[in-house]
Amino acid sequence: MMPLFARLGLSPATLWIIVGIAGLFLMAFYVQVTLLWPYDNLPGISLLFLPHGIRVLAVLIGRGLSMPGLFLGNMMVSWGLFHDLGVFELVTGFCAAVMPFLALRCVEMLTGEVLTDRFSVNRLIGLVLCSALFNTVSHILLFSLFNRYDSLPGLSALGSMVTGDIAGGLLLIGVLWIVIKSTRDLVVPAALGRSTTPVTTAYMLMERTGVVAGGLFVAYQLPFIVDQSLLGTPQALGMAPILIAVISLWQYRVSALPGLFLGVLTLAPDYVVGPLPMLGFAGIFTISCGLALALVQRVWGLPSEGANRALLRFSMVLLLLLASSETWYLMSDMSAAALSAYWSQIVVTGVVGLMGVLWPLLWVFARVRAIR
Repeated sequence: MMPLFARLGLSPATLWIIVGIAGLFLMAFYVQVTLLWPYDNLPGISLLFLPHGIRVLAVLIGRGLSMPGLFLGNMMVSWGLFHDLGVFELVTGFCAAVMPFLALRCVEMLTGEVLTDRFSVNRLIGLVLCSALFNTVSHILLFSLFNRYDSLPGLSALGSMVTGDIAGGLLLIGVLWIVIKSTRDLVVPAALGRSTTPVTTAYMLMERTGVVAGGLFVAYQLPFIVDQSLLGTPQALGMAPILIAVISLWQYRVSALPGLFLGVLTLAPDYVVGPLPMLGFAGIFTISCGLALALVQRVWGLPSEGANRALLRFSMVLLLLLASSETWYLMSDMSAAALSAYWSQIVVTGVVGLMGVLWPLLWVFARVRAIR
């Protein structure tokens, strides 16, 4: 007997695209309700709606195939929230799935080029704006048609929905850019045992700053999806920040420092309160990174080729300096016992990350290169 998807004329690849898009939408909604709820402006309306970013990403990946995947994802969310799939949920889910593709086709007709064949920042932004407008207007009309509102909602609700969809779309496009650039410029070269020349142009410095700052912010948030109790703890400070600092400093050297400063500044509110303490928190982190880089280069040297013992020494020196400096910076608000525990928690978590993630990966890639 032929499989069901074969009888429907769907290839396995097509089916996986549909299921993958639905899964991404469901994951984005989970992040929305667990991490981004502070951006809720009105009931059911957020000023930063991440699932709309998945809609934009879906049409870029699957074009027309995005529609069944987004529809399936919307139905899964509706069932999870209301345990019921009525006419209203079916119609709104259908519109939410179709509008991004209609926006894509409108942008392509206006520009005369296929967006998925030749990406352009201007047309990507146009797609985000157009899809947000289409989605908002369709939802407003449907809510009015099904008497979910007594009348059309005011400008505040309309503006909030458009703002949330635009912000969610731009955020996900930005995160995707950071992931691609980080993988190309940081992860792959580090795995292959190469680092780039420290000489940079102004454009390269801005790009590297964005990659390092954005990469640190995104990586720092990932553990909170699993355990929100880690927020603001020394363990969280010893996870992604240490690994990102090691890789970015080894790859970009001094030009990584501005990005590390901005990245740590975004997580500083989890540890200190007030503009000056936050600037000091990020400044101490950045100064410690610069000192570790200068010390290791001066004493042992830090070659550009090969993930050797110099890189292992550098990662440990950096970890100890960061743990010591940040603990010292917070000493006015903590007892001696608390300072000792705080320092040890950062160090232990950092060592686990280095020994359990970074060093094994570098060792594996080194062995693979040796075999080739």
